[in-house]
Amino acid sequence: MLRGGVHIIRYAGKIHVAMYELIQNVIRTLPMLLLTALFIYMLRFKWYARLISVVLVGWGVLVLFVHLYWWYAFNFAPTPEVQNEIALKDSGPSSVVLIIGWAYSLIFYFVLELVAILIKATRRIFKRA
Repeated sequence: MLRGGVHIIRYAGKIHVAMYELIQNVIRTLPMLLLTALFIYMLRFKWYARLISVVLVGWGVLVLFVHLYWWYAFNFAPTPEVQNEIALKDSGPSSVVLIIGWAYSLIFYFVLELVAILIKATRRIFKRA
């Protein structure tokens, strides 16, 4: 059964969360959370400082977490079959993130900047009312 992206296994009336998949999901979401925290911290600086820092740090964070994900997926695979399946996959995500990870960070920056502008605009609207 799938709940919240994590497989729930029922065993003898108890629910056991598959930690392998939970940790994989955490590794997938941490870069976005770290970039969001960096963006919020950088709100006190000019837009170009935010842009440069979020894109460059984001690129490095993405490279780090993609490599961490594949390292974890291979070394802590629950079964030898899963480990063999992961070993047979190409290194596409690792190569792609090195080349265009900055673009992903740039798009994420624009989304965060849009959200920040919308929050500021709604504050101004409700402050007038």
